[in-house]
Amino acid sequence: MQVNKQENKSDAVLAELVKDAQKDDKIRLYRVLKIFARYEDKVIRLLDIGCNVGYIALLIQKACNAYDVYGIDNHEGRLSIAKERGIKTLQLNIDKEPYPFPDEYFDAIFAGEVIEHLDDPDHFFEETNRILRKRGLLVITTPNFASWYNRIALLLAFQPFMLDNSIRHADAGKMIKGGKWSLDYQGRHTKLYTRRALKELLELYGFSVMQNTGCPTPMEGRRLYILFNCIDWFMGFFGGSSGIIISCRKR
Repeated sequence: MQVNKQENKSDAVLAELVKDAQKDDKIRLYRVLKIFARYEDKVIRLLDIGCNVGYIALLIQKACNAYDVYGIDNHEGRLSIAKERGIKTLQLNIDKEPYPFPDEYFDAIFAGEVIEHLDDPDHFFEETNRILRKRGLLVITTPNFASWYNRIALLLAFQPFMLDNSIRHADAGKMIKGGKWSLDYQGRHTKLYTRRALKELLELYGFSVMQNTGCPTPMEGRRLYILFNCIDWFMGFFGGSSGIIISCRKR
């Protein structure tokens, strides 16, 4: 990918942008910003799908010098905060409703930790393809179904982490119950993807994948997490880290 060094942000600038992010988000967010900062095309309109309060959307705007920033979400309270921050917000059910934008309207789209919550991901892929201009950029982050700890859980006949079969009893069948693995903490996950599966789906829906990598999710608070973080980082070389970051262009 060709890069204009004068216009794109340095690694030091990107690191400064994420300095206040939570530890378990920092690596993922830094790598996402780097993708947008290295994107060689001009970004006039940027969309954050599942924008929450708009924090990440504004960081991406700074990374790629986007002119207009849009955000869609289904939570009225979070959207009101994003709107106060200058984001053009729209409330809708991402899983079911048509995205209220013209065809090929956006230059770049980000969907961070969204698709694992969707009952109908095909709707998401169809709509993002429709509203993204040709050769536009789509960046997705999501948990990795093939993470090393999911592999261990399945090997021992436990339910995979971060995949819930019940709304009322999300911890049923799981090796570790509650905490960061719970439904209340992360919201219900209805789908999980491997890097291979997500790549093939995107290609089936008209995207060309540029980068498909794993991403560790550092944890803090207990001494045992040091071991977790080391294993998570190492397993990234074998497709087994906690998260996935994938970037692609619309064909």
